[in-house]
Amino acid sequence: MGTFLRIALVSSLALWSSVTAYSDTGDLAIGSDSSGGGALKIEYEFDRAVVGLSYTGFSTLFEATDPGFVPAETEVPNIYELLLGTEIKIEVFHLDPGVSLELRSVPITAPGSYLIGTHDQTGPNIDNSDLHQHPSFRLLLSTPTAYFFGEGVVVFRIIEGSTSNGYSPSQTYVLQLSNGYLAEPDYGTGPSVDGASVTCQKFLGRAQQKYFSKVQAELRKCLDRVVDWKARDAAGHPSAPAALVRAEKACSDASGTGPDARTLLGRLATLEEKIVSDVQMKCGQPGNPTMDGRTIPSTASNDWDQTSLRTHFGMIRCRAEELLGAGYPAVLHDLESFVARPSQGGDPLPEYLRCLKTMAHGH
Repeated sequence: MGTFLRIALVSSLALWSSVTAYSDTGDLAIGSDSSGGGALKIEYEFDRAVVGLSYTGFSTLFEATDPGFVPAETEVPNIYELLLGTEIKIEVFHLDPGVSLELRSVPITAPGSYLIGTHDQTGPNIDNSDLHQHPSFRLLLSTPTAYFFGEGVVVFRIIEGSTSNGYSPSQTYVLQLSNGYLAEPDYGTGPSVDGASVTCQKFLGRAQQKYFSKVQAELRKCLDRVVDWKARDAAGHPSAPAALVRAEKACSDASGTGPDARTLLGRLATLEEKIVSDVQMKCGQPGNPTMDGRTIPSTASNDWDQTSLRTHFGMIRCRAEELLGAGYPAVLHDLESFVARPSQGGDPLPEYLRCLKTMAHGH
């Protein structure tokens, strides 16, 4: 499984390469750009993959131990093996909230320089090099969100440590972590084809499209009513109070009874329960209950559990919110006026729509 926080960082980090990772893309191979010296570099599929985090079963913690750091073997002219005895460190510039690493049993929770290892093996024993280390990549959600989904980034470069072999620092990389990506299904081995997994994957694809569209449709009803109220209110039109009532009905929990099927949040919760359960019927573990209480049939593929599917559809909901928010440039400020779930504290609606972002406006 896997999770993207998009953040603005200091200008000194402007020249980033997008680094990403998933278990089938290999490890982060560390070498240099010239033989016997030059700048350090990482050979990796930087522009596509994401570190997929799995639920640990503890609180709201997600974790992965792939990819690892490994010493690169010389592949002229792309990368060159480091000189034996070279100590390498990771210099971390930024960690998103909730993101941390553990490397050589050392927690990495703040910017700083941390030892990866010393390149001390070559040839057929290169995998046994002390530089071959697998960190634990972790994401701890601050609170359980409505869709149990989270992402984050680590911004770093690699530098030479206590040795003096003359390597200059690498460029800066961005490593993306996500719990919203699903692990790859097993489609079979040899001449055997896992038809259940193929059926599961096809059904998931259709379900994703359906869920994305329905989430946007539900949110758009709310946002359109808010825009209508805002326009009437700004004009001082006598119909503004009635427009506000319509907006409250579409967006908040005005009844004070908590989220139910008649509220925006309630409809979104019901939609998630239904779509995840439908996918479980094709992709879940046979005999287990679905999110809405049905029994998963024996024909299901057993590729993904309920937690992984919930985080995945949480990512889809997040993307739907992001894209819709981009088309309503000022509405988030007005949504602060709408209270949701008054029976549970009455927080402003945007607290429950964490991915619905808008532009900042100065005053």
